[in-house]
Amino acid sequence: MSIKRLPLYTPPENRMSSTAPDGKLVNCIVESLTGEKAIRTRPGVSVVTDNVDQWTMADAHQFGAAPDGSAPFAGLIPDAAGELYGTTVDGGAYGYGTIYKIAQSNISGYVTLHSFSSVTEGRNPHAALTFDGASTLYGGTTGGGANGAGTIFKIATDGTGFTVLHALTSATDGNGVYSALTLDSGGTLYGVAQTGGTNNLGTVFSLTTGGTGFTTLHSFAGGTTDGTTPSSPLVLDSLGVLYGTASYGGVN
Repeated sequence: MSIKRLPLYTPPENRMSSTAPDGKLVNCIVESLTGEKAIRTRPGVSVVTDNVDQWTMADAHQFGAAPDGSAPFAGLIPDAAGELYGTTVDGGAYGYGTIYKIAQSNISGYVTLHSFSSVTEGRNPHAALTFDGASTLYGGTTGGGANGAGTIFKIATDGTGFTVLHALTSATDGNGVYSALTLDSGGTLYGVAQTGGTNNLGTVFSLTTGGTGFTTLHSFAGGTTDGTTPSSPLVLDSLGVLYGTASYGGVN
């Protein structure tokens, strides 16, 4: 495997372009190392093409007024059919964020699949979606829902069947899902909440893809032996062990 340094890109003055990209690059960035393309987000989805080390940029979509959504903080998730899926933190029909898709082949056909309504569905989805490899997307929200602490949801890739799988209760479940969920082969979702739990310092949790069996696996305690404020997705190894990080706490 070879690694190639990608040239820096600075937009010309007065050009509408993306700044401060916070989301991860999607899988096609691997192809770009051999001369294909990459896609990045925030505040507009942009496509980058490589032509003999000469990189050019063209804005594929500029997020605007409702029902479009705004602030696409998380990275995009591709499916096998060439569609890319993502979330926006704000905007949409109700101002609480959206789920959208856009075609990867020609970066066209932007569609808002769902607008969050806060009180029942959750609000302000900050994390990337998780794709089950078939036709369902899973994700979490940072607030809203029946208990005001965020929700875990699912939606079909065609935008139908939006379902709240679980509404978080801050004191027991955790509060605010800011990172993508991890899906195992047996149909269990794993995730972290940034705050809440027994000590109000965040949790690790699991539930089934059907929304049953929600379990708080760990409530962070802080101090020198634990951590606080988990904000990144969990990694599941072949033996069923989960690995993750906490933003604060620990020995140092």
